[in-house]
Amino acid sequence: MHLVSALMPPVLIARQCVILVRLVKPKTLSNYGASLLRFTQFCDTFNIPKELHMPAPEWLLSVFTTTKGTGAIGGSTLNT
Repeated sequence: MHLVSALMPPVLIARQCVILVRLVKPKTLSNYGASLLRFTQFCDTFNIPKELHMPAPEWLLSVFTTTKGTGAIGGSTLNT
């Protein structure tokens, strides 16, 4: 967790925890083709070192997945 908090903003880590509790739905896994591009863009946005992109550590994939799947999570839920 210390490594994650050094690289990612706290709001993304909190969002990750909320989403993991709700689990990832099978529909989330349906678009593999665009996912690699989106993952690379996500890493570039947060200046994740290239050597962590592939193979990506579990924590990075988890933050990416939960960040992209947060449409139903409101700010007040994250604050709670």
